[in-house]
Amino acid sequence: MSSQRVVKPGQVARVEQDEAESGQRSTDRYAKRVIVQQGDDEVTTQAARNLAAKHGDNTTVVKVGPGGELDGLDKLGATDGKVKVQVVGHGDPESGKLGGADAQELAGQIKQVKAQLGEEAQVSKVTLVGCRTACGTDEQPSLKQQVQEALAKQDTEVGEVKGREKYVKVDQDGRKSDTDDNDPQALPNPLTKLLAQVKAKFKKDDPQENVDQGKFNRNDPLRKVRREGRKLAVTPENPSGNGMLVDWDALVPAPSLNDEIQMRTYPKWAPDDRYILSSDSDEVIRGGVRNDAIAHRIPVENIFTMRANGKTTGKYIEEFGESLSSLSLQSRLTLEGHGSTESFEDYSAADLARYLDHRGLREVGVLKLKSCLTGKCGYMENLVGELDKRSIKVGYVSGYASTISDMRYHVGDVERGSFVTLLWQEGHPFQSASFSQRVIKGNVDVAFPGTRYNRQGAHLTTHKSSDARPARLQERH
Repeated sequence: MSSQRVVKPGQVARVEQDEAESGQRSTDRYAKRVIVQQGDDEVTTQAARNLAAKHGDNTTVVKVGPGGELDGLDKLGATDGKVKVQVVGHGDPESGKLGGADAQELAGQIKQVKAQLGEEAQVSKVTLVGCRTACGTDEQPSLKQQVQEALAKQDTEVGEVKGREKYVKVDQDGRKSDTDDNDPQALPNPLTKLLAQVKAKFKKDDPQENVDQGKFNRNDPLRKVRREGRKLAVTPENPSGNGMLVDWDALVPAPSLNDEIQMRTYPKWAPDDRYILSSDSDEVIRGGVRNDAIAHRIPVENIFTMRANGKTTGKYIEEFGESLSSLSLQSRLTLEGHGSTESFEDYSAADLARYLDHRGLREVGVLKLKSCLTGKCGYMENLVGELDKRSIKVGYVSGYASTISDMRYHVGDVERGSFVTLLWQEGHPFQSASFSQRVIKGNVDVAFPGTRYNRQGAHLTTHKSSDARPARLQERH
């Protein structure tokens, strides 16, 4: 097995292959690939290296220097074919940056790369390889959208700009895949920010005191940080240096609920443990409610509607009432309605938390959003944060990252349990919606063995969602 080479800026990455493999290499659809490396930290460097090695024969790495200069750009040769440009770095939707560069800077770099490739080159795709580069906030659109607009303003023509809606990592084979905020290979690893806070907090500590307390010497560069329960384990770059454990609460405010509550285990839900809250917005939603009620034998007294004159079989849920006060951590509450990446029906995360609070909800084991797209770009994470602010305990929140269609509504035969909720997307009309379902931890530790809601882990931090128009649960005839 050949060893992996370090790819220097401007150098074409070549991967050694066995003779049997060399003759079987498939033709690349791109005449040239360019990796723009934003940052020199370990995770970014390795990600750029892995991407370059995947198509080593026609890939060039260009590294952005501290002053914004593109090291290796002069070695990038002209081409007359299609080109793919991948910008690799730590994504931060809150600041709207990738590897510390904003949309204008990124567009300028892409413009320089395109100019170096020559007039005949066609940059058919630009990919922003960083966490959540396709997600925006309430204050600004996604970085992907900002880069598209910046390229258009400077008359730099490219085919398309792609971003990531979740945390992303690049494996050793150069494949990009979704991950979560606990993965040390994520771009970024969220703990890198905490590492900076660790340095700032303890940089004035006396070196001798640090040794006595198991902390680090302020003169030792730090290399890694990882999560160990409610502590951070920090490793110095110098192998002989002193590592340390830092209390998580010293850096990040602890969630207001259940830091010390022991994990509670509950059986899978009986019919009396299941509740439905329907938006009652149209017959598609009402049909889904009927299907779930039949399939899980949910009693009618556990079904609620958000509309006073709604047609869903169930009780109207009044504001400042106690309709949801009987729910416990053993309960499962399904909210059924239309959704988008930023709202359930017309409710933002804060609005929905307020709505549930005003209807008496104090705790629930599982809160499921049966709606389109609420599993994307942070809506569920924001909801956990808003519920926590109102001292509402929640074990898990789940939702779907795609548009879904409840085919049982159209077939009608739910008594047999033969039909499940399905995704309806181009090219995959009959794929189970479970492939698109996301589950995140809430602010209390509960477990339901034998289900997908059975994980211990770190409490999630919140982030803001992207702007998008509400998507409707699709109705097919």
